[in-house]
Amino acid sequence: MSKMQRGSTSPAMSVVPVVPSDTTNLPNGLCRALLVGVAGLATLIDDSGETRVGVPLIAGYNPLAVKRVFSSNLGAQNLWALY
Repeated sequence: MSKMQRGSTSPAMSVVPVVPSDTTNLPNGLCRALLVGVAGLATLIDDSGETRVGVPLIAGYNPLAVKRVFSSNLGAQNLWALY
């Protein structure tokens, strides 16, 4: 069986629960997107290293590549990193 080619439009290869932290980046590195169970605001560090405060996350698929999800002032719940 061949492995699936990985590109920006291909499906995620793994889904990992996010443990929000104000000090630690996601353990598997930059994710491709966030899957969110309950919509709300979040503070994130994006691929460029910028901290983005008050990012609205919808319930479902959010195509945002992020390095960290902060625990402070986190309104969104049940977050999963897609790789």
